[in-house]
Amino acid sequence: MLLFLRPSSDSLRCRQVLFFGAVAAMTLFMSGCSLFPGFSSAGDTFRYALQGFPDADVTPQQALQLPYASMFARIGEGPKSLVILAEWSPPLAMWIGADKSQFYMRHGIVERSAGLTYDLTTSSQQTPPWAGGSLESLYVVDFKYRGLFGLRAESTWQKGEASLQQLDSGVRLLTPWEQQVRIPLIDWEIENTYWVDEATGFVWASQQTISPDMPALRYEILKPPAL
Repeated sequence: MLLFLRPSSDSLRCRQVLFFGAVAAMTLFMSGCSLFPGFSSAGDTFRYALQGFPDADVTPQQALQLPYASMFARIGEGPKSLVILAEWSPPLAMWIGADKSQFYMRHGIVERSAGLTYDLTTSSQQTPPWAGGSLESLYVVDFKYRGLFGLRAESTWQKGEASLQQLDSGVRLLTPWEQQVRIPLIDWEIENTYWVDEATGFVWASQQTISPDMPALRYEILKPPAL
């Protein structure tokens, strides 16, 4: 399992491809030009490509020109941040933000976070209905910062009607899936939403709460990985 064990040779090759692809792409900027206003050199472009980008300097149009899969994300009413794909081994993905926060996802569902004040330490594997899972399931979560481990979570899914959604990346026909989650031991109930392309099973946008002490995480894919 990529998220919690040593990476497989396939996932290692995937990371190598992403890294060397990024290095190759950066050579395009060595003339000293930059795609982003306020970046004075190719070195700035390279540094921000690896570490993240100042939100105010990046528009969706500029982000789409990057040679990386990317998304915009925010927590609660906080600032919108550009987040870059660091690992991709379908259906697993690891995204990293400018502040080094990390989100480990499976089928668009956050299974682990790192670098946040209130991290989701681990979550057992969930297979959502659009990927062949059942409408009702149980899984286990850990919140190390609270000293809570092995919490049983009850999940129920409901499918909505497909409709055209205007995203920063364009207009897409997406189906909303609503997830009701209940963790009885801490009396916590939440509702998550995932907007899914039914043709590919890819999650283009989501609002999900990953910790009982943190507002919802909202994200929207700008440039998807190769599906």
